[in-house]
Order: sequence, then C-alpha cells, then structure tokens
Amino acid sequence: REPFIASWKGRIAPGQISHEVASNLDLFPTLAAVATAPLPSNTIFDGRDLSPVLFEGKSRPVRDHFYYHQGECRALR
Repeated sequence: REPFIASWKGRIAPGQISHEVASNLDLFPTLAAVATAPLPSNTIFDGRDLSPVLFEGKSRPVRDHFYYHQGECRALR
C-alpha cells in the first residue's frame, strides 16, 4: 500500500481523505475522463475512473476481484 496525493485547486476539496483501494491502472481512465477523451470501445481496460472519488468524495464502484501485480500476479483480493 502506498499513499496517493492529488491536488487540484477548485476541483478537489482540501483535506479530503479516502480509504478507497486503487491502482496505478486507474490513472489512465481517470485522466481520460478528466480530459473528456473517450476510451477506445474495442479495448478492455483494467483500470476504473477515479474522478467521482477525487471530485465528489464518492465510493468507487465495487470490484469482484482486485489483482496485485509485480511483474506477475502476486495476490488476489
């Protein structure tokens, strides 16, 4: 587990703390959503858009499984 700090004046509330589990795989879909760039529909992305967590303080959609990788699959939660 590693901390993640996000700051965006006027968009992310100061002092907001979330205990949601996320992955670096979530960065691409999140940045695409923030940029209003559509993701290709013919590709499956493992990451999820975190913008509701960052901007609205909501919980992220529940995943059935969460895989931890370090070159290979190390754990399944």
